[in-house]
Amino acid sequence: MIGCFSCNSSSVCDFCETGFVLVSGTCIECDQQIAGCQMCTLLGGCTNCLIGYYFVSSTTCSLCNSAMTGCASCNSSTVCTSCDPEYFINGTNKCQLCSSTPGCAVCTSALLCSTCLSGYFINGTNQCQLCSSFYPSCSICSSTSCLRC
Repeated sequence: MIGCFSCNSSSVCDFCETGFVLVSGTCIECDQQIAGCQMCTLLGGCTNCLIGYYFVSSTTCSLCNSAMTGCASCNSSTVCTSCDPEYFINGTNKCQLCSSTPGCAVCTSALLCSTCLSGYFINGTNQCQLCSSFYPSCSICSSTSCLRC
């Protein structure tokens, strides 16, 4: 039986492995008992949430991105620790769109881009430049040449 540490018969479990909770002789993953729960007690209360969730109580883990737009992982409803692509963590531990840098897919701040969208390239100041503005009719380029027209 999946998740069973010890059982008293072939179909009834007595104790579950870590990450599972015992429900009527069957071991169930903590996440199936409480959405977003990674670790639970023998009685089914949650003690630790999965990445992308934050701990609210022994019966609740909440999604980080439902509390804070663009947040991929967090410690609470107000402290984001990593952001989705196209966002960066600002000075208040919230995720902010990279929108101030046109063409940016992944940024480290409002003005510094690390990955550009297709059709753009990163210039010497870590900002995205449109390929066609340097290479007419170019759709994909590097900083030094057109790769596809």
